This record gives sequence, C-alpha cells and structure tokens, in this order.
Amino acid sequence: MGNNLMEKDTSLQLALLKLYACIGVVYIHGYILHFNYFTINSESLPAVYYVQTIISQYISRAAVPIFFAVSGYIYAVKNYQENNWQFMCRKARGILLPYLLWNSIAIFYIFLAQIPAVTRCYFSDYLIITNFTATRWLGAYAGLGNTWFPFLYPLWFLPYLFAAFMIVHIFRKYFYRYESTVWIFALLNIICSAYTPLKTLCGAWGPFLRLVYAISFFSLGMWLVKHRSWAVQKKVMFISGAVFVAVTAVNLAGIIRKVDLSVFTWYAGLLFMFSLTSRIGKCGGKTKQAIAFLSGFSFLIYVTHEYMMTVITKLVYPRLPAETWCILLPYLFIPIVLMSVLIFCGWVLKKLMPPVYNFLFNAR
Repeated sequence: MGNNLMEKDTSLQLALLKLYACIGVVYIHGYILHFNYFTINSESLPAVYYVQTIISQYISRAAVPIFFAVSGYIYAVKNYQENNWQFMCRKARGILLPYLLWNSIAIFYIFLAQIPAVTRCYFSDYLIITNFTATRWLGAYAGLGNTWFPFLYPLWFLPYLFAAFMIVHIFRKYFYRYESTVWIFALLNIICSAYTPLKTLCGAWGPFLRLVYAISFFSLGMWLVKHRSWAVQKKVMFISGAVFVAVTAVNLAGIIRKVDLSVFTWYAGLLFMFSLTSRIGKCGGKTKQAIAFLSGFSFLIYVTHEYMMTVITKLVYPRLPAETWCILLPYLFIPIVLMSVLIFCGWVLKKLMPPVYNFLFNAR
C-alpha cells in the first residue's frame, strides 16, 4: 500500500480532501448566528437558520477530523522508521514552528488592532495584550485548560496534531498490530463528545478531550490505508451519507436532548468524503489541474482567513436589513470571494517572492 501514496490519483485525493477541509473551516468561521446581529432562529428566519446551521455546523464540521485523518493516512503510508528523537525534531520543524510563527503574527496583529480606540473596543479586558500575565501568555500560545485558545485559534489543532504524531510513533507497534486501538479511541471520543454531562466534565480539562479527538481521527486515517478497498466502495459512501443526513435531521429536530449526536456526523462525513474523493480519477485533466493548483494554497487560506472574515462580518452584517436573502447571500458568497482574493494574493507572492512565500507557508 505504501506505493499508493505516490500514485497521482491517490495523492490528488488527499489534496482534494485538504482543500474541502480548508473550505469547511472558512464556512465554520462565516457562521453569524452567534454574533446576534439579528434575531435569527428557526421561527424568525428559518431559511437563514437552517442553511447556516447545516453548512457551518454539520457539513463543515468534518473539516478538522479530515485534517487529522489525512495526516494519519500519510504517516501510515510512509511507515517512518526514525527513532523517537529524530521523528520529534522532524515534526517540530514541520508543525510546531509554523504554529509558533503564525500565532506570533496573529498576536502582533491583535496588538496593533488594540492601539486605536475605535478598534480596541471590540476586545474585552481579558484579551488586552498589554495586561497579560506570564500565565496568560502561556495560555495564549498553548491553549491549556480553560484558558483562551491560541489567538490564531483555528490553528489549535497543530499542537494536538504534533502530540498525536508523537504518541502514535512511540506506540506504533500497538497501533499497527491491534486494530482495536482505533475503535477504543473512537468509542472514547464518541462517549466524551456525545454525552453532555461527561462532555462538560471533560471540557473542564480541555487538553484531554482534544487529545482523544486528535488521536481518534489520526488513527482512523491510518486504518483507512489498510482498508482503503473497503472504504472507497459505493455502499460505504451511500451508507455514511445516509447516517450523516439522519443524524443531522435528528439533531435539528431536537428529538434527543441529553446526547449530542453530531459526533457521528464527524465520522460519517469523513468516510463519505473519503469515499467520494476516491473517484477523482474519473475527472478530466483540467479538473485535476485545478484541484492541484487550488489545494496548494490550502495552508495560506487556513492561517489568514479568520481575522479577515471577522472584520468583514463586523462591517457588513450590521448594515444589512433583517431579511432572508440579504443575510443568506453574503453568508454564501463572502467566503468564496475571500478565498479567491487570498489565492490570487498567494499566487502573486509565490511568483514574485518565492522565498518569502515558502518561509511564511512552509512550501505547503
């Protein structure tokens, strides 16, 4: 199976999965129902409520699990034989350094935004950087416990991806030999994420829940390497798609309140997208070229979109009338326009200053 990663279609499938995940994250951060610009619920503006909830809170929520699963897939295919120290150094350079770089850029960006009074008012006192204690600085970078997530919080997954890499590498013999390991972590993740009282308890110590989440999907990606022929079958695609739709409908209807079933949409969505994208080989040459080109800017979009999305949201939505299409159309098209602008800027930077582009985006 190791050579399959080198096959063009398999490599392109992983690129397409990352591109989908990146777009999903952008739509997650384009979700405006929690901003309270309007009174939006299933009664006041049902179309806005259901469209945004389904896209941002369900379809897009498979994005981060896919990032972990793709990393696990690549890890299993490459079958690293380095000792633990060598492997840690390799992954620290590839994961932790970009994380520290971009989180530092984000903190500096916020520091500048907190200088003018007109923009400082958007930040609570708790987030004023000049008031930070040493513990608060640690929380800003590590996101430990109940402290605020790293300032570039979409990148919260990178430290946990690094941890998943190291834990799996140290115990790789068990992960490779005992498939039950995958299902143990999946079951633990489902129970801790679905049962509301336990989720609240685990949430009091956030790193535990996030680490279980990371290892679960990372190891599932490893499992998909061995069972790829099963996962790409049409029946798997249809069944996982049906599970996704059914769970989404049950959750939206509020039939079960003490259990959050959305965790099942993470797994169902991941399997559905993996099976669906495996058919990339049937696409035409131009489509494949477009996917390869666009996926090359996935990391750029991921690390730069969130603050731009927040600024655009705060500027646009308060000026819109509380009507369905006036709210729904910006929600659908602002992410598309933003991603297009970022891709164009990234392409220009890559053409004019490739060393700068490679340094900022680690040639990703």
